[in-house]
Amino acid sequence: MNSKFVPALEHMWKMHHFPNLLKLTITFIMIKVDNDDENDQDDEEADVVVVTPKIPQFLTLPNLKSLKIVVKDQTEIGQDDEISSICRRLLNSASNVQQVEIDASFNPDFTSCAKLKVLSYTFVQFFDGWVTLRPDEDYVSMRKLAGMLDTCRNSLTSLTLSSFYDARNLIPGTFMLPSIPNLKVLHIDELYRLGNFLHPVNLPNLTHVTFSNYYCLDYIVRNFETPHEQITSLDVGVLYSNFDVDVTAAAKIVRLFPSVKNFRLKLDISRDGNDLPNITEMLQSFATWDFTSASVEVDNDEVSPDVLGVLRGVAVWEDLSRTGVSFKVTASPTFVLDDSMEDILLACRTLKWIKMSGFRMEEEEKELFQEFMELHALPISWVD
Repeated sequence: MNSKFVPALEHMWKMHHFPNLLKLTITFIMIKVDNDDENDQDDEEADVVVVTPKIPQFLTLPNLKSLKIVVKDQTEIGQDDEISSICRRLLNSASNVQQVEIDASFNPDFTSCAKLKVLSYTFVQFFDGWVTLRPDEDYVSMRKLAGMLDTCRNSLTSLTLSSFYDARNLIPGTFMLPSIPNLKVLHIDELYRLGNFLHPVNLPNLTHVTFSNYYCLDYIVRNFETPHEQITSLDVGVLYSNFDVDVTAAAKIVRLFPSVKNFRLKLDISRDGNDLPNITEMLQSFATWDFTSASVEVDNDEVSPDVLGVLRGVAVWEDLSRTGVSFKVTASPTFVLDDSMEDILLACRTLKWIKMSGFRMEEEEKELFQEFMELHALPISWVD
């Protein structure tokens, strides 16, 4: 069942029972209503009334397994109270829910959801364009976020946390994930200042970890101290800007997660990709891992990535047949097949695959490149 939540639905929730409902998506569309005459729409003194739905009384939803709640177009902080109350009553009516996805600016209480296994929570704050935080405010309340997770810590096996970080506002405080003994999968997206929580005492059964949309590797692991040997799958996405600290951070990642078998590294290059002297050394730091599967994905929207530097870094990894490398660009940089490029491609000929997208070559040079790939059986796929 999917619907935009409007006050008219209150009667339906109170009068009808949905004992077999398995999945429910509710989208809150917040609107403003101008009570003044239409001719006064441009009047700066016009009274604006924020319309929010009445708080319904939900009947029991005994078989509801999946719930998604999305809040859109919120403009007033006070709207949180009404929406939060609706969510609380809905969660109390769905005690057997196993999967919840919420995009909102409040922190629900999951105490009644003893069977909750999978939680995806995105903090979305809707500020007016002129609103800024007070000096004593955090963009995301780390205390409230940790408190929300504490209400479902004993049942969770998979957790995704994300926030849309606003650079105009203050960087939030350090986030400490509470102990979640059964958690196996953790995905953190753009949630800044992580505390020292990623260790086996706090998360003893954690095996799969993803960090995405971070500014650099150091921002992820700066406060991590204790190795976690249970983690076997690591997925990292960062904006790479040639920071010296990322070489040190890469070595720290290997020390913190010595048992990684499945590894994905996504690099969004934020500067001239041909001037990244540290990228080779950074990638070489991962050579001590014995991968079952690995991939390095390099994206660049404006300039050419350092193909030589990336391949030189990957070339020293163990068993390249389990590793793939991709380069994706949109500015159509010229790909040059010189002696250095030929040498590194031959050194990486046992890679599982090399994908190249968006590069430009003259037709004659492209034909020569094709002949070179066929002659040496190189696992290269090319898309203009």
